[in-house]
Amino acid sequence: MSNEPTFNTYGNWRRPRSTGLLGATFGTSIAGIAAAAVVIIAGLFLGMRVALLLAIPVIVCFIPLVISRDGRSGYERALMRFQFWRGRRRGEHAYASGTFSRVP
Repeated sequence: MSNEPTFNTYGNWRRPRSTGLLGATFGTSIAGIAAAAVVIIAGLFLGMRVALLLAIPVIVCFIPLVISRDGRSGYERALMRFQFWRGRRRGEHAYASGTFSRVP
């Protein structure tokens, strides 16, 4: 028998998800319902062509909000990618210590 300590690990952990519309957050669900209401009201008062023209950009904007991977929506993933790209361009992605550090 070895003297190494054993640690309890609990697998299959997942980040808790909200129970909004299609797994989206509460705010996204409210925005989706409001956008759907605007499209329906436009269809009632302005006709089906206007409603379809309004529905296309609404659907295109809400698809990245609803589809998520690793607990992040499409917009969050795009924002993280942009922030990393900007930091890499500035050289903030590499750790430098000692003489090469930016800290005086």
